[in-house]
Amino acid sequence: MRLGPAHSALDTPGWNVWCPTAIPWQGRWWLFHSRWPKALGHDAWVTHSTVAVAVADGPEGPFTEEIEILAGRPGAWDSGAIHNPMVMFRDGLFWLYYMGNCGGAQPGQVADQETWWEHRNHQQIGVAWSTHPHGPWTRAIDPIVGPANTPVPTLMASNPAVAWDLRGGVRMVYKCVEPGTMPFGGRVIHLVAEAPDPRGPFTSLPTPVLTAPGVQFPAEDPFLWHDETGWNIICKDMRGSFSGCGTALVHFTSQDGRAWMPASAPVLSGLTIQLMDGNRRRVERL
Repeated sequence: MRLGPAHSALDTPGWNVWCPTAIPWQGRWWLFHSRWPKALGHDAWVTHSTVAVAVADGPEGPFTEEIEILAGRPGAWDSGAIHNPMVMFRDGLFWLYYMGNCGGAQPGQVADQETWWEHRNHQQIGVAWSTHPHGPWTRAIDPIVGPANTPVPTLMASNPAVAWDLRGGVRMVYKCVEPGTMPFGGRVIHLVAEAPDPRGPFTSLPTPVLTAPGVQFPAEDPFLWHDETGWNIICKDMRGSFSGCGTALVHFTSQDGRAWMPASAPVLSGLTIQLMDGNRRRVERL
C-alpha cells in the first residue's frame, strides 16, 4: 500500500484545516474537519479548534459551502477546543466522535504556555449525532472515553478512530498519555475500546497498542477500517520507529482488532508528497 498522487481538496483562506473525515451521502461527499484561525498559529488547535463540514460532488473535491457545526459548550467538559472529528453513518444517523477539552484560553488570544498545557491535559472523547451533516447535532452530556473509564492511569484521551465492528457494536482506537513528568506526562500510548452501541458504554482493553520499545511518543492520529483481509490502521509514525525512515504514515494490521502489528510493507508515505501535477512537495506535517 502506498499513497498515490495528491492535490488540495479543501483550502480555506484564513483557517488551518486538520483531521478530515469524508462521508458519501445523498449523491454528494461531506468532509468533516477541524479548523481554527491561521493567525493564531498551528499550536492554537488545542484551544481554538472547532468542527466544520464542506461538500463536493466527488471524494476528490473541491469541497466548498463550508459551515461550522460544532464548537465548545460554555461551562462543560468540552468548553474549549473541539477537534479530531471521526464520522460514521448508519440507519439514517451520522455519528461524530471528537476530542473536547477545557481550560482558561480566551477567544481570539494565543494561550500562554501554562494555559496551553491545561487544555492539552484535559482532553476527553465525546460523541454527537444528527440526521443531517449541517445538524442540529445532539451531544452526549458526558465524555464517553476519558481518564475516569480508562483501565490504566492516563492524563487525557484524544484522537478517536472509530469503525463499525463486524460482530456488532463499535470499535475505537484512541490516544492517551500516561502520568509522568509534567506538563507533557509520560508515554503516549493507544488503547482499543469496544461498545455495543455508538453511544457506548465503551470498555477499553488494558494492553497498549502502536507502541515501540523505549520510545515515549511513537505514533498518533490513527485511522481505523476493516476490509476483506482484516482490520487496518494508518497512523503517523512520529520518529521512524516503524518506518525506519523518519516521520511517515505507516500501516498496521490486525485479525481481531485488538492485537496490532506493522504491515509487511508498513510505509505509506514519507513527508515528500507526489502531486497530481507531477511536482513533488515536502511538507512539515502529514
